Amino acid sequence: MARPTNANAEETRARILNVASELFARNGEDGVSVRTIARESGLSVAMVNHYFGSKHGLYEACIDQMYIELNRLRRSGPFAPGMAAVQQWRPVLMMVLHVARAHRHTVTLLLRQVLDHGAVNPDRFARDVLPSLNSVVEVLEPHSHLTGSELRFAVQGVVHALTRFSLASFDELRAILDLPEADDEGVFQATAEHFAEFAIRSLGLPADTQPTTQH
Repeated sequence: MARPTNANAEETRARILNVASELFARNGEDGVSVRTIARESGLSVAMVNHYFGSKHGLYEACIDQMYIELNRLRRSGPFAPGMAAVQQWRPVLMMVLHVARAHRHTVTLLLRQVLDHGAVNPDRFARDVLPSLNSVVEVLEPHSHLTGSELRFAVQGVVHALTRFSLASFDELRAILDLPEADDEGVFQATAEHFAEFAIRSLGLPADTQPTTQH
């Protein structure tokens, strides 16, 4: 039985978005041509323009897709609504770093958007960023001694640290943690533990969720 035409169209659109997202993440909007995106997608320039109209239209579609993915992860992850019963935040925060590391090109594109334009577009910030930030604050507030804007600022600071450490190389992390002999898995495990400690303190979460041993 033949596949419906719209299924092929969705697959083609998704292929273009995946290729373009990785290229934009590495090189920025100005550093990538539609011709390169088309070549890497195995399509013609006309086909790419058919779906997205222009390079900027494709860039905006990649950013839209990135926020859809981030919101999907948030809704299904540890900071989803209904997670207020969580008591042990340390393993949750360690898992957050593992998730961010597994989605590095999405995180890179998020950072690249700021590098390219100096800030997130105000309309996009109001639509995509602020609601997510507020939902995380709502989950954390019953557990934290911080409230309101103070907690919102702390969450944003932890997100920036999460972004940076999710993109760091193992050699960089090895040097920061002074673990010259550790393998990559050990280095990242130690990074996750330190990140969780940092986040717990920054977010004003209960001290008894921190480990009793010191690194």
